[in-house]
Order: sequence, then structure tokens, then C-alpha cells
Amino acid sequence: MSKLSNKADHKYCHSLAKEVFGGDMLDVVLPRLDGFERCGESFDTVISANPATYVGSADALKNARIAAEDFAKAVFDRIEFIRSN
Repeated sequence: MSKLSNKADHKYCHSLAKEVFGGDMLDVVLPRLDGFERCGESFDTVISANPATYVGSADALKNARIAAEDFAKAVFDRIEFIRSN
């Protein structure tokens, strides 16, 4: 996770946004991670980037990939919820 999402102010603002927007907000945020920025420089995605040729840290790429997968799962879970109601 990024440093911002662990700050008390961010958590408070996220809580207020959930009150305002209710069910229209996803449960997962896409954090600002180095892996996303480095992949953008090479026009790759964190999913398609080859760890062997990735310029940055392998852990940064792994964390960004996990965050992207978590975000995608939250999007599809939300779509399934909307379709079922």
C-alpha cells in the first residue's frame, strides 16, 4: 500500500466519501505505487511486464500487480452485485 492510504486523514476522508456515495464506491482503491509508474515509462502494464526485464524492483512490480488484481476483482464484484439486483 502507499503511504498515503495509511494516513489517518486519508482514512477519515474515505469514510466520509463512503457515507456520501454509499454503495456507489468500490471497496478497494488503486494505490499510487512505483510499479505502476515504471511500467508506464516502458508502455507496459503491471500484468504484462516481464519481471526479468523490468527496470525497477521485483517487489514493486509484484505489489503493483497484486493491487491491480485486487482492484479488478472489486470492479467485477461490483458489476456482479449490480447485475443481481
